[in-house]
Amino acid sequence: MGIEITVPMPRLTNTDYYQRYRFIRHIWRYYQNLFALIPIELQYDLHNFYQPDRDLTKAELITYRKDIKHEDPGLPARASKAYVRLHQAYENVIADTKNKQAQKEQTPHSRKHRKIKHLSVRAVVRPEPDWNRFAYALLQHAKMKVEQEKGGKPSPKIINNSFPSLPSARGTAEAVQQSLDL
Repeated sequence: MGIEITVPMPRLTNTDYYQRYRFIRHIWRYYQNLFALIPIELQYDLHNFYQPDRDLTKAELITYRKDIKHEDPGLPARASKAYVRLHQAYENVIADTKNKQAQKEQTPHSRKHRKIKHLSVRAVVRPEPDWNRFAYALLQHAKMKVEQEKGGKPSPKIINNSFPSLPSARGTAEAVQQSLDL
């Protein structure tokens, strides 16, 4: 029977919370790919607690913090862990970049082409769905179904369309019918 010693975590002051928000918001706005370096659950915790996708004043953010703490009391601790992981990823990228730059300066340039030995795919969580892309995908799917029901193959234009200029959220039945050419 051992004695377990717990060390209380220091409280996050409003000033620290705002500074973290500013850091996370900066990463979200300019270096979103860094979010992919932490697990999806932690990304959700960051978004739910710090709201980096929203431009908030310090007063708005503090009010939001008070409200969200009552809804999910464990969120501040989880989000703090997520912040630490994101900050570590940020520091690692900076260190890796500096090391690569130093190596480039020390090694002579060669024309060797490297083969990709390892490929990984990671996800970046968006706090809100992109409804325009979702609507566009549904419309493209409906167009393919109409083409298939007519007995033909879907045109390559429909299949290979990679979200050109997305339509604004018109949402009316007329717009949907016109895009399907019904």
